[in-house]
Formats: sequence, structure tokens, C-alpha cells
Amino acid sequence: QDGGSGTVLEHMKAAVERLIEDKGPNGLTKIWFADWNDALNITTDPEAESVMLTEQLCLALKEFSILMNRLGDTGYARWLSDKYNEIRNLLNEKAWDGEWYVRALSKYETIGSRTSSGSKIYINTQTWAVLAGIPDEEKLSSILKSIDSMEHDFGYPINHPPYAGYSPHVGRMGGMLPGLFENGGVYCHATAFKMVMDCKLGRGDEALKTLHKIMPDSETNPSMRSGAEPYVFTNCYATHPHYYGKSYQSWTTGTSAWVMMGLYEGIMGLRRDYDGLRIIPAFPVNWDRAEATRTFRGTRYHVAITNKARRKNPNIRITVDGKEIEGNILPMFDDDIVHEVEVELY
Repeated sequence: QDGGSGTVLEHMKAAVERLIEDKGPNGLTKIWFADWNDALNITTDPEAESVMLTEQLCLALKEFSILMNRLGDTGYARWLSDKYNEIRNLLNEKAWDGEWYVRALSKYETIGSRTSSGSKIYINTQTWAVLAGIPDEEKLSSILKSIDSMEHDFGYPINHPPYAGYSPHVGRMGGMLPGLFENGGVYCHATAFKMVMDCKLGRGDEALKTLHKIMPDSETNPSMRSGAEPYVFTNCYATHPHYYGKSYQSWTTGTSAWVMMGLYEGIMGLRRDYDGLRIIPAFPVNWDRAEATRTFRGTRYHVAITNKARRKNPNIRITVDGKEIEGNILPMFDDDIVHEVEVELY
């Protein structure tokens, strides 16, 4: 926009450094008009801070540090890692509420706190805290209990309980009917974040249960009630009693991409890695076998996972084209052949 130019890497550095500089009085990233939740408009305080966005920044700092180490820029990688630890500590100091992480901080109100007026807990700051590695073991246990307390028939509401009335310190979501859209509705996209979080923790059964809740034409919310097409993810479901289960804005959602990642990289464990495709399944205990195909950097794989362990955190044995490999990274081939991968959980 300013007429300049730069490499992709230079733009990545500029983006990260801007987010680090763009902080409020508690050292967390400013929310400005809104973050992922575009109805959370804290327009009464230009210095208000987003806990969710700060957690996402932390994940970016971790990933970027790994990349810079691989590129040989160890000094910049160390700076990124130091910033991650600094901001992680701030989140645990400023945003931890005793049982969960709050959603946002402003001079007028802490949003998503046990002491907040209206809504008490938001799911996104719990799932993204886990994805970014923010909580210690004690906090993690508390977070999972808190998330479980939000469980609904067809997913997990963004916030609970819904706001009963409008507040200028919360913004547009407080002006919606309780249980509609962002005000206590089940956002499938946010529930998909939870599915990926479950997989990160090796909770395959919980991830599958979460997926079943938001599937189109699910048992708990069939299309005849929701009004959504039975073959496409929808944006959200209403929890308001007069519109209970009704779907809004099918197709217009990031849910599909996150569910795809939850299935391929989470449950099946076909995870992208700089060294190749890394196999780390979060397999449901009661599944016997599952198969998937994936093309990665020009290599075509057909992966079959057999579950002999029937437990969490099993041992893993991998063969590629009939030959057992060491470790869990698949070799890459420069050909147009489908390579057979057998993964045994024992």
C-alpha cells in the first residue's frame, strides 16, 4: 500500500514485529475494532486488549522461531523465542482468572471473567491457549473442565451464559438476542478449534465427539430442524429457545478447513513438517482402522492406520511399501507412484 516492496520473509517479520509493538497497558495485543469475533467491539476503550489474539501471536512466535532456526538466523529465532516466553508469562499473569483465561481486557470491564457482568466464559481463549502452549499442567486441567462445562447438544457456544442486554463495552454481540449468533450461539468454527485442540492433546475420542456435534444433519440437530443443507457445514446454530438448533449462514464459515485439518492432521495424524509428513495420530480408542490419501510435496501416500492398542498414547510402528521405517516421518519420493503406508498402533 505504501508503494514499497519486500520478500515474503520480510513481510512476515514486519507483521510479527507490528503485533508485538501494538500492545496495550498490560502488554497484550490490542483488539482495536475486533479480532476473530467481529461482533466483540470494545469501542469504548482504544487501549483494550485481546487475549485470543495475543495467544494466536504466541503460536506464531513459536512457529516462526522454528522456521528461522532452520534458515540459520539463530539470533532472530532466539529473539522470537524470548518474546514468546515474555508474552506467555504476561498471559498467565494478566489473563488467568483462576479457572480459565479471560477474553479481553479494558479499563471499563474484564470480559469473560468469573466476575464479569453478563457472560462469564469464552471458549476461544481456552482452546487457543492450549494450541499456543500457554497453560501449565494445573491450568490445563482446569481449562478442560471449564470447556466441558460449556458443552451443548450441537457444539460449544462462543460464550456462556449469553448477554441478556446490550453493553457498549462489549459491542455488537451484546445487542443480539441471547443464544443467537455470537451471543451464546454455537459457532461451528470455534467448535472446530476445540476439535483440533483435542487432537493436540491426544484426545481422539473427544475430538470425534466434538466433530459429530457440528456435522451437518447430525443426530442431535437434523437438517429438518436446523434448516441447513445436510452436506455442508454451517456458520452457527442458535441456542435461543425460540430458534433452538436453527442454522445461520451455511457455506459462509471457516469450519470446513479446520475440520479437514482436525481429521487429516489430528485424528489421522498426517502432520506437515519441515522434514516431511510426520505421523502422530490422535485415534479414537474404539476405531479399528481408518484410511486416508494425501499428496505432500509431490509424493502420493495411501495411509492405513490399524488400532491394536485400544488406548490413548499407544506405541506406533510404520511401514512404507512393506518396509519398516525408523521414527515417524515418511520418506519422500520423486515419482508418480502411490506409496502404501501401514501404521500400526500397539
